[in-house]
Amino acid sequence: MPPRNIVHCTGYSSGVGFINGLSGNPDKDEAYKKRLHAYLANMAETRLDSLAISVNKFSIYDPVKINGKPLQAVLKSDSSLLKGDTLPQVDFSYYDSFFAIATKYGFKSISFMGPQALFIGPLACLGKEVTVDTPEGRRCAVWLAGEWRKYLQKQGFKAVWAKENDEIKPEEIPSYNKICDIFKEGGWRTYTTWTGTIPKSPDLIRKVNKNAEQWQMQLLSLDIFRNLVAKQPQLIDRKDEVWFYGGGNGVYRFSYLYVRLYGWLAGYYDTDGFAWYVYCDWHKNETIAVLKDGVVYSTPALEGLRDAIEDAQLYAMLNRKLLPRADKRQWTPSKYSHGLVARGGGVPLPLEKLTYGAYVFYGFRSPTPDTVRQAKAKLLRTLEK
Repeated sequence: MPPRNIVHCTGYSSGVGFINGLSGNPDKDEAYKKRLHAYLANMAETRLDSLAISVNKFSIYDPVKINGKPLQAVLKSDSSLLKGDTLPQVDFSYYDSFFAIATKYGFKSISFMGPQALFIGPLACLGKEVTVDTPEGRRCAVWLAGEWRKYLQKQGFKAVWAKENDEIKPEEIPSYNKICDIFKEGGWRTYTTWTGTIPKSPDLIRKVNKNAEQWQMQLLSLDIFRNLVAKQPQLIDRKDEVWFYGGGNGVYRFSYLYVRLYGWLAGYYDTDGFAWYVYCDWHKNETIAVLKDGVVYSTPALEGLRDAIEDAQLYAMLNRKLLPRADKRQWTPSKYSHGLVARGGGVPLPLEKLTYGAYVFYGFRSPTPDTVRQAKAKLLRTLEK
């Protein structure tokens, strides 16, 4: 079996799966604790290793303290707090048990969806006139971002990400950069999801590049982006990660084969990971796994996701073996085909050009379980040489 950390996958919407996180204390709520263990254990078994969570901006700070006192109460009562040369350490220990469970199951990367929730409440405590555009408000936001980052790293997370907004439009770039600047100053890595105009415009890519350490492409934009960057690799930084995401509404209806093929796209496009929409406990019947009585029951889509991740990781091993010093920005179809995936024919998994509205992209032509088995066998033989 390939190591888990070669290609990352996050079950997506609101946690690696998308966990509606930090909504309780596992040590004080047995049902919550049982649910967390069930989902996170299943995620680990599925080879997911990147945890994404959402938080409630109204309650996230209720148990958080400064010098033993509630943080928000202190901010309301002591207006001089943010004017000192140094700012106090924040006590997030209420959440220790949540993160201990996550790291127990091997999660080393964490991403906060809608990270502004980490400072909206505290800023409101400082007064209506205080925002991230005021010196006091910005200092508060950077302080809290930095405190969260230090805390999360202490809990064992090696990568701490802030996902600001979603599928942003060109006119949202200034706001995106403003919020990301705050989190980067606090030591976070920043990104969002990308589709539409920005991934196909060199000028727009340049405008967001400083705050896009992960280029998580909507599947329909992946081929366009990969080809554009291959021609102009200086558009993004060499250390940037390239991901893609897919899924959609009613994902529980998706077939095993449909989901499994995402792993082969990840390998062919040499991505660092892919996100799957959706693995969320609040979606009830719309999720790809069903939790009942503390047990996670699988679905064809979830089985496909598990095998897709293994396929992607093996393909990534092959890419590194055959192209050990390659600049991942300079992707080309011929280099990463390896006789497994290609446009046209002559390979187990041929691609064909598809369209969806204004999008032009590539998908598999008439795949079958047998052609996937043939591709997997050929991949393994090539790795063994």
